[in-house]
Amino acid sequence: MEEVEVEEAENMMDGMYLTFALGNEADFQVYGLEICHVIEIIQMQRITKVPDVDACILGVINLRGKVIPVVDLRASFIMGPAHDQVRKCIIVVDFEGLETGLIVDEMRDVVYISEENIQEPPATRDYKGKNFVQGIGKLNEEIILLLDLARFVVSTETAEP
Repeated sequence: MEEVEVEEAENMMDGMYLTFALGNEADFQVYGLEICHVIEIIQMQRITKVPDVDACILGVINLRGKVIPVVDLRASFIMGPAHDQVRKCIIVVDFEGLETGLIVDEMRDVVYISEENIQEPPATRDYKGKNFVQGIGKLNEEIILLLDLARFVVSTETAEP
C-alpha cells in the first residue's frame, strides 16, 4: 500500500468509534474505542488464568498461535457480575504494538462522533487515581464514554496495564 493510501485510510477512521455496553439491561452505559485500534471482535473462549496479575486481568487466550492478555472491563470499573452472559464477547485491540483482549457485555455499533461533540471528562478520579475516560461523546441524545485505551492495554511480558 502506498504511503498516501495509508494516510487516506487513517483519515477516514478519524472520529470513528466502536461502541459497546457494560452493565445490565436496566442499568447500562455505552462506551467507545477509537476504531483504528480494533483488530477484531471474537466470541468468548477459554481464558487461561495467570498467577500474580492485577485482578482485572483474567488471564490469556491463544488467538491463532498468539498469546493475548484479556482484561475484564467490568472488574476495571468495579462493577458486579453481569446477569446476561450470552452477549459477552472480546474486543481485540492493538495499542502501540501491544495486543489485548477486552471483555464487554454487548457490542453496539461503529459510529462517527465529530470533535465538536466530544468534551473533556469531568475532573474526577477513579478508585486507583487513573482516568479511564479520555472524552465524553454526544451522539444525538446518547452519552458515550470514550475510553483511554492506554489504561487497559497489557503486555504479556510485564502483565501490568
